[in-house]
Amino acid sequence: MTINKIKVIKMPRASVMSDGSEIEMEFEGSNGEMITLVFDPAELDRFAGRTMQVVDHARNQKLAIGGHLSIQASEVVAAVADAPVGGGKVILALRGDNNVVQHFALQPSEAEKLRPQLFRAVKSATAQKKKTRH
Repeated sequence: MTINKIKVIKMPRASVMSDGSEIEMEFEGSNGEMITLVFDPAELDRFAGRTMQVVDHARNQKLAIGGHLSIQASEVVAAVADAPVGGGKVILALRGDNNVVQHFALQPSEAEKLRPQLFRAVKSATAQKKKTRH
């Protein structure tokens, strides 16, 4: 079996089957070639998670100075937390500056651990920001 490499430059179309069983994505290569991929939604979710890790790693490598990696966090422009009726979880939704929304389901005990951590982080970030203004 021969595997061809295509440098993808666009995704002109993406769609979901009416029953939600498959996701179809059409990609365009740098030489105008087109390829359509069909995914099971659960598998695509796994691939997307792995893809975001690789993208973060590539971004961090580009920003590395003298072989030292820096962590470039994705900018979040909106964050919401709620508990769905009967769900028993805390749902955290984050919208990135790329307009992608990600949802995370946390056990209530994990959400409780975040409360003091977020409080300390907000205090520290605010203090650091004030120092840089003077």
